[in-house]
Amino acid sequence: MSAANCEDMKSQIFFDGLIEKYLPEKLVKLYDKIKHFIPVAMLIGMGRLFFLLLFFVLARFTFGDSFGLFTVVFALSQLTGIACMFGTGPTASVVIPQAIERGRNSRVARYLKFSFYTTALGVITMVLFCFILEYSFSIFNWREGQRIIEGLMFFGPIMAVSMLREFLARAFERPVLAFLPRDICWCVLLMACVAFIPSFRFDIIISAAIVLLFVEICAWLVFWRQELRHFTSIKYKGKIWVKEWKNRSFALLMNYLGGLGFERVDVIAVGLLGGLNLAAIYSVANRIAPLISMSQRFIVPVLSPRISRAFASKDTSKVQKEVFSGLTFSLLYAGTFFVFVMLFAEDLMGMFGPEFIIGANILRILAFAHLMIALGSNFGVILLVGPTPWVYARTIWFALIFAIIALTFAIPASGLEGAAIVVVIGIAFYNIANGVFAKNSLDKMKSSE
Repeated sequence: MSAANCEDMKSQIFFDGLIEKYLPEKLVKLYDKIKHFIPVAMLIGMGRLFFLLLFFVLARFTFGDSFGLFTVVFALSQLTGIACMFGTGPTASVVIPQAIERGRNSRVARYLKFSFYTTALGVITMVLFCFILEYSFSIFNWREGQRIIEGLMFFGPIMAVSMLREFLARAFERPVLAFLPRDICWCVLLMACVAFIPSFRFDIIISAAIVLLFVEICAWLVFWRQELRHFTSIKYKGKIWVKEWKNRSFALLMNYLGGLGFERVDVIAVGLLGGLNLAAIYSVANRIAPLISMSQRFIVPVLSPRISRAFASKDTSKVQKEVFSGLTFSLLYAGTFFVFVMLFAEDLMGMFGPEFIIGANILRILAFAHLMIALGSNFGVILLVGPTPWVYARTIWFALIFAIIALTFAIPASGLEGAAIVVVIGIAFYNIANGVFAKNSLDKMKSSE
């Protein structure tokens, strides 16, 4: 255990003692169920707040359709970031905790190298593919498409490296290293640059890429010093990968690409079919609504290694206990924000400018979708880290394909409302399916005990 983790444990023990001393017994029991989510919840809550502030600053200070272009490029870069890792980032939450639990440090070292090489190959492939797309769009004189792809070529590679660092830090159970650099530091620095340095406003994609590159260099140096250097120096024999990693990585690639694709496909579709200005309005609603489902951002990183260890020891009751604690926290958190968003939708959208108020009903529709995400993610994590990762992939890709087809018709016919309704229907389907499949997975595990 690292020195930083020891200090965190001492602080946690001290804080737990204060809770038990001064709070009623019922509140202490509730705290015991959700306490391991609180530090990550605070980090991610701050991160979501700063992302909203970043969108506010960009909406106020950028020119023309630059803000709409940024929202589409940012959504695409998250998808390509997942694709560039070929699933090695999400798989780290399964492989690394199990290897550390069993004292197999050489396996951790091998997996780190496997993820680095795989992501490097993915980034090179993505850049080459972007060059081909940009050339194709120039032939057809689609200037808007060219601008999006050019932005992706600058921002996408840095985002891929950033997402790899986030997933690896999650696997080592280092939430500060996972969420602080991009979710908070990058947002704050970019806001400051855009607000106080006029030259940063003219090409927001390049400005965002430069700031993110600086933040990631600093974050990787800290990560290497605190965790990675202890494993990268370990020597081992044999290949840097094993068949099990390739199979699980591909399964989780499809899981996360499908899941993130489903979260971002509506923004991309509105940008392509409705224009960048409408994409800006929809993106603001699509950034406020996730405040409701933000609990999944800290529940999944916390539950993934815990449930992975429970599966490794074939402890069904521990899996159920972890999921129940996640549901408890999700209901408390998401329910509160759902009511708030429904009551103050116009005010929330109006903060970004009077032209954004027309998106208030879009925000209310998306609020229902994110309430379902907040609760359903607790079952999805069982499928992600359990023995049946392909079940989740099949479900989410069915929902994603449905959404792509439906959005193609819904946006021209019903505009932004049509896009939001398609999202609600798709999310309802895959969350219900995930709950059914997660129950079946646990039942099979019980029968094999």
